[in-house]
Amino acid sequence: RRDSGDEYRAAGGLHPKIFQPAWFGAHELIRPTETDEADVKIVHPEVSEFGLDWVVLQVTRERFAVNTSQDAFFEASRDLVLGTFELLGHTPLKAMGINMHEHRRMNSTAAWHRFGHALAPKARWQELLTEPGMAHLTMQGARTDGYKGYVQVTVQPSRKISNGVFLDVNDHYAAIEESGADPGGAGAAMEILRENWQTSRERSLDIMERLVKNSGG
Repeated sequence: RRDSGDEYRAAGGLHPKIFQPAWFGAHELIRPTETDEADVKIVHPEVSEFGLDWVVLQVTRERFAVNTSQDAFFEASRDLVLGTFELLGHTPLKAMGINMHEHRRMNSTAAWHRFGHALAPKARWQELLTEPGMAHLTMQGARTDGYKGYVQVTVQPSRKISNGVFLDVNDHYAAIEESGADPGGAGAAMEILRENWQTSRERSLDIMERLVKNSGG
């Protein structure tokens, strides 16, 4: 079983209170019916959050995040981000992450343990802890595409499915304001998202697939 999702994060100087369903509906970024039916958690100068059937949006002064867990809406969630910052092109975005995560059920309890043992060998922990096991592992690698930033992979036991693992790949772009079009504004970040979305997804999927395969899952 696989339960996957995408998240797009941007860091910059934001005004959370404007990010509410009525604003997105007025600019035709969501449908009129969605404006009325949105599940609004909070709208405040410091934080806004609401959800639709296919996406959840969370905004603070320093973070704009769009998350979907439905494969059919991965591209639509990307387009929501692009449409938002095409309207708010002068918003300063300092960094951006294209995240992909997945809850993956292993074939058996034994396979689940093999996966953890392969990533975090227990031998050196046996004298220090009783029944040691991997609770959380994060590895980070350098970018190879000329952008500043990193690719970070997080692995931990799944809290959603039995004999499952949670895998997250954060494709992080840093110092965006120093490169690309419209330095200091959202244009450079959106250019990166538009040009690298497909490559980022394929790289994240490949990392997760190979991680499970090579670790005996």
